[in-house]
Amino acid sequence: MESSVRNGSTVNLCATDLSKAVDKANLYALFVMLMKRNIPVKFLHLLESMIFVCYSCVKWANIQSDFFSVMYGVRQGLFWHLFIC
Repeated sequence: MESSVRNGSTVNLCATDLSKAVDKANLYALFVMLMKRNIPVKFLHLLESMIFVCYSCVKWANIQSDFFSVMYGVRQGLFWHLFIC
């Protein structure tokens, strides 16, 4: 961008932060839409488990906590991306 501006060009930029939109997505409505499109039930069960059944733990150095249920938030990190890709 800096190079373009220095050379006299106009640079237009539009950025949108969708992180909060994902948190507020109605996942139940998404499942209803997927069911209406005849998505296989086995895939829907897999998707449901990935989204709603989540456990995590805290690890500090070589010490790891017990696993606990994660009830809120959007899954992030390498493990979640492995399922998406």
